[in-house]
Amino acid sequence: MLITQAELFWGLNHDFVEQVMADASKETRSEGDILFLTGEKADYFYTLIKGRVKLSIGENGRMVFVVSRAGESFGWSSLVDRNEYSASAECVDTTTVVKIKREQLEAICSKFPHDGYIFMKRVAGMLGRRLLKSYGMSLSLQHAAEATSHGTDQIVGHATPE
Repeated sequence: MLITQAELFWGLNHDFVEQVMADASKETRSEGDILFLTGEKADYFYTLIKGRVKLSIGENGRMVFVVSRAGESFGWSSLVDRNEYSASAECVDTTTVVKIKREQLEAICSKFPHDGYIFMKRVAGMLGRRLLKSYGMSLSLQHAAEATSHGTDQIVGHATPE
């Protein structure tokens, strides 16, 4: 899997992608390895080559998303003027990623403003999709918590009085 196949980079100017690839580094990590922790300095942006990465928030490490598709990206805090990561990233199994330093990617986006704009627009779309998925999960949990079982251990919808 090359970075050119990643959703965020697909169809962008060849020179833009080549510069990203030249400045990025490839890393293979073991199951249980931590790529970054919530609150750490957001230095890198990552693209998954293979494996799975659990993104979690909070003190108890509640999972919010699993990056599992080759070409998916994470570590967005490094791109949107956040100094710290908003989540922790843990390898769920042996994982290979491509990572690029925040400053290098910013410089490439400045050098190629049209491609940088499209790239950042795609990052915003990725974040929007993840946010909507999180909203859906939150609503599902809320509905489950509000449902009554009538002693049958089954979750049922709200009954309306007749």
